[in-house]
Amino acid sequence: MYYVKTLFLTSLICLLFAMDASSQQPTRNYDAEWKKVAAFVAKRLPQSALVEVKKIYTMAKKDNQDVQVIKALVFIDDLQSETREDNDVLTIK
Repeated sequence: MYYVKTLFLTSLICLLFAMDASSQQPTRNYDAEWKKVAAFVAKRLPQSALVEVKKIYTMAKKDNQDVQVIKALVFIDDLQSETREDNDVLTIK
C-alpha cells in the first residue's frame, strides 16, 4: 500500500512539473534587433532606427513580450521626438 501511495504522489508531482513547464512561453531574444537600432542611433539616423524599432514592436506584440513592447514604445517616442514637431502632443493622441 505504501508503494502505491508513493508511486501515485511521484506521478502526480511529475505531471504537475510537466504542466508548468509547458505553460510558459519561451522568451525570444531581441538582442540582434536592438543592436541594429543602436548602430543607427550611433550614426545619427533616427528615421532608420525608428523603422527597426517599429519592426521590433510588431514582433514583440505578436510574441506577447510585454517588456519588449514597452521598451519599443519608449524608443519610438524618443526617436520621433527627433524627427517631428509637437511630438509630445502627437504621442499622447
